[in-house]
Amino acid sequence: MRWDAIDGSTARATLKDGATSVALEFSFDKEGLITRVWSPGRHRGVGSDMTLTPWQGRFREYAQRSDIRIPLEAEVEWVTPTGPWPYWRGRITEIGYDFAR
Repeated sequence: MRWDAIDGSTARATLKDGATSVALEFSFDKEGLITRVWSPGRHRGVGSDMTLTPWQGRFREYAQRSDIRIPLEAEVEWVTPTGPWPYWRGRITEIGYDFAR
């Protein structure tokens, strides 16, 4: 994985496996917590076709859970020409970890 700074609060993470390469842009707040993940084009089913569409995830309300700081709320959406189209929203109400020893 390779990280490249875009500006003072955004970086691009690129993962390569052979000839395949994927990248996402991550936005961070002043504490270094992820607030947004962005892709300029992810495949979205439109009828019987797959269309590259901008996509983003937004993360908020971070809290400590088992010594790990996690976002308790998140949503993901397609960014269409007519505006954002959220298709998943969630809130963590309980979480447990099974740490490897």
